[in-house]
Amino acid sequence: MLLFHDPFLISWWHEKPVESRKDFIIPLDMETDSIDDMYAGCRSETAALIDQLGVVKWHVNNQFSQSWTYIEAQAKRPAHKHLRDDHAKVLYMYTFWKLKDFRESFDQKVKALKQGYSTYGFRFHYLYFYLTDAIQMLRGNQTWCRTTYLHTDKRFSQGVINEEIRLGTFTLTASKNTSHLSSDAALRLQCVLHLNSIADTSEMEESDEPVGPLDGQFEYKQNICGPCLPANI
Repeated sequence: MLLFHDPFLISWWHEKPVESRKDFIIPLDMETDSIDDMYAGCRSETAALIDQLGVVKWHVNNQFSQSWTYIEAQAKRPAHKHLRDDHAKVLYMYTFWKLKDFRESFDQKVKALKQGYSTYGFRFHYLYFYLTDAIQMLRGNQTWCRTTYLHTDKRFSQGVINEEIRLGTFTLTASKNTSHLSSDAALRLQCVLHLNSIADTSEMEESDEPVGPLDGQFEYKQNICGPCLPANI
């Protein structure tokens, strides 16, 4: 397993009061229990194995098979020359708003099952591999910086100024901060390596909502207000 070090910056932007939010506070840390396999040095071998496992996943993970069936006819053919149809389908599956419950279930497993990654307990190897692979291809050798926003209604501890943290999952972000239009808060993410708009392969045709890479490390730089504000991983 390989965890890349990316020079990300993270800060809070909040527009609405937080009195109505749940009391549960999620710590910001390095998420040591999350899966972080980037397939460094073994991508081809893993791809061959994952393709064989795809049929098995179809039968043992009903949540995956039902979601796959739902999006199979809707996902666009990938415009990127190195992406396969399977890359386009998993990007569509992850970004499709009607499959939000499926995405949250997948994210929860990625966030917690590092020790169970190679066991029967993790049933999303196919989705995890092709989503990771697609992001790596689309990200390429980017070196420019971009600011995006992760909107959320959950709460994070913020006593981690100037400390490195990881989000522990893939992240669906937005190019604009719209927290003033709802009760959500937003994480403002500044990153050197970030995925471009995935509109050509995802469900999002008009909105510019990049998927953040799983391997990014962030440096927490600023509390915009309060000792504890909402955040979503």
